[in-house]
Amino acid sequence: MSAALTPTGQFIAIVDAFVQVVPNQNGPAIDNSSITQDSGQIAYRQRMNLSDPSQPDAHTSVLNRDPLSTEFGPITRDPYGPAIVNLLQQLLNAIQEFQQVFYGKL
Repeated sequence: MSAALTPTGQFIAIVDAFVQVVPNQNGPAIDNSSITQDSGQIAYRQRMNLSDPSQPDAHTSVLNRDPLSTEFGPITRDPYGPAIVNLLQQLLNAIQEFQQVFYGKL
């Protein structure tokens, strides 16, 4: 079992699980792969593609490195970024006040 931290600071449990569906011989194919779990049971993972609707060759990739300038990918934002910037600004202000008190006007 794994855990994840929510934006409110709570930990929630994440259970490794899967959904089993009835095969459909006549419907569209689903792109998937299989993986053997620790229990020995085989699970199928469905793959999906994030693409730009206006650029037919703009598809995202999962990378373990910084992307090149020619590679596409979703934009992500750090939900804690503004709070960290605010704390750093407060720290900078406190340092400047300290310097003014002990060293005179800057």
